[in-house]
Amino acid sequence: MQRSSTARYVCNQILRNQTHTKTSLRQRPPCDVFINHRGIDTKRNVAGLLYDHLRWLGFRPFLDSKNMKPGDKLFDNINVAIHKCKIGVAVFSPQYCDSYFCLHELALMMECKKKVIPVFCDVKPSELRVKDDGICSTKDLDKFQLALEEAKHTVGLTFDTLRGPFLDSKNMKPGDKLFDNINVAIHKCKIGVAVFSPQYCDSYFCLHELALMMECKKRVIPIFCDVKPSELRVKDDGICPTKDLDRFQLALEEAKHTVGLTFDTLRGDWPELLDSASDAVIKNLHEVEKEKYFLKKKKKINYYN
Repeated sequence: MQRSSTARYVCNQILRNQTHTKTSLRQRPPCDVFINHRGIDTKRNVAGLLYDHLRWLGFRPFLDSKNMKPGDKLFDNINVAIHKCKIGVAVFSPQYCDSYFCLHELALMMECKKKVIPVFCDVKPSELRVKDDGICSTKDLDKFQLALEEAKHTVGLTFDTLRGPFLDSKNMKPGDKLFDNINVAIHKCKIGVAVFSPQYCDSYFCLHELALMMECKKRVIPIFCDVKPSELRVKDDGICPTKDLDRFQLALEEAKHTVGLTFDTLRGDWPELLDSASDAVIKNLHEVEKEKYFLKKKKKINYYN
């Protein structure tokens, strides 16, 4: 389980662009970083994680759902935040250009000569186009087009939510209890996929999840990514109870002796890996359903006998 590397990288860019990072809280404006995003696409992943990470770093980011309450005037609050911010982050996504507010915010940031860091999430710059819906004025359309072109020609980041490290963030939100949500998900799932990596065994959560899947008798498909099965070892850090260490060791040995997939991120073919992993998941799901069917049938026969 990892915090998103993309969120960390964006934060590093913001730190680089900040000219007065040591300014006292009393002197700092109400908003350091304005996060421009399309809520339905990125509020629960990139934008939400970035907001939380910036807060953790001690900045004052602005995210509409976090900084405004029912009854607040949208334009008033957003416009003030943009004028007072130092840095802007524009998270572009497939439905970004469908939103008047997204384009208005972007155009205002550009007009205010703010530094804007673009993040292209699940969308290519060339796919972003301002649409004339017949309602927006020509003046606004021109403003939006200019701002969009400026952003598309600014060095930024690209991110694919299907292949990126946003996994827990898809099903959990800040404040959720890790163990409660993860344990319920494991108990209710049909198939598990364990993606082993060089630092996998450094994580208590990873080993806990693996052990629980094995204890629940779930089918687990191992993927050994940049690591050999023989290189995976449970480490005694002196903090973990002996009972847990034994559980983790048993689960790890069982996974290492299960037929799985191997992948080298430097030389491997990502589409091929995704195809192989998907095929393995589908095959195992069919087998689980078949087992459930025959078990149900057997119980029914025993009942009538």
